[in-house]
Amino acid sequence: PELRRLLGEEVENPVRAAAAYHLGSKTGDPEFFEKSIAFDPHGKYSRYAAFSKAQILLKSKDSKVRSKAVSDLLTIAFSKQNALSEDAFYLVAIESYNEENYQMASNMLRNYLKKYPDGKYAAAANKMRLWALFLTGRYSDCILLTEGDGSEDALYISEMSHYQAGNVEKSQELFSRYLLSRIKYLQVST
Repeated sequence: PELRRLLGEEVENPVRAAAAYHLGSKTGDPEFFEKSIAFDPHGKYSRYAAFSKAQILLKSKDSKVRSKAVSDLLTIAFSKQNALSEDAFYLVAIESYNEENYQMASNMLRNYLKKYPDGKYAAAANKMRLWALFLTGRYSDCILLTEGDGSEDALYISEMSHYQAGNVEKSQELFSRYLLSRIKYLQVST
């Protein structure tokens, strides 16, 4: 109730923006984030409100609403000196992957890794990019990117890529290594 009173016209816009942002955070209602932006479009809450609103709208069942959210996140991702750029960039890649747009996902993830090679999502982005490339049939790219990477995902994707490319002998060798790594993992975890 207190925060809702701060939305009134008698209150200064920066305070209204802050109240709307906090109400949006508390309720998960994107309308409050929209109000926060409208009250103070260039204020300190506007970027966070835009990001939070887009994040919520990505979960919509309506593909047009999700597309608008992706567009808003891309605006944030490519804005200069924005603390949320990395998160927005990664969310767009994840959404592309979830929508089974693996080509866009692999491109977004490649660009994310160029821009944030040591970013907070770099390890996950590498792994997801390999899967996106594999799912688009870019087996030679997968083989190149997994060379020297002994992780289970890399071994599995490399093995499957070699198989798809017709390199059955290499595929069998990598599959054996993959199985051994799984056995060792299961022995350690039990």
